[in-house]
Amino acid sequence: EQLGETVDLIVMDVSFISATIVLPPVFAAAFPSEAADRAGRALIVLVKPQFEAGRENVGKGGIVRDPETQQQAVDRVRDAVTALGVTTSDVIESPIQGAEGNREFLLYARY
Repeated sequence: EQLGETVDLIVMDVSFISATIVLPPVFAAAFPSEAADRAGRALIVLVKPQFEAGRENVGKGGIVRDPETQQQAVDRVRDAVTALGVTTSDVIESPIQGAEGNREFLLYARY
């Protein structure tokens, strides 16, 4: 409604802020307010653990090396997406590493 056009896919790549903060207003602006009208809409988020894990879990140079911390970051974004009413979600490791070799992940979600 706010954009004046139908949005079928959102692709998100944010830095220096958690995707969990950006997701709700993006969803509100891009997708219809009625759940029935959201069917088939999709979202792809590049999950960057260095911006999701909290400063205490990020190593020198902004690298998150611990696989458990990386998974917790992915889970945090997945939970935020699920809270917005998305019914399915898959995650793969990005084939392209982030700066300095950071592992990043692609989260796919669909209404």
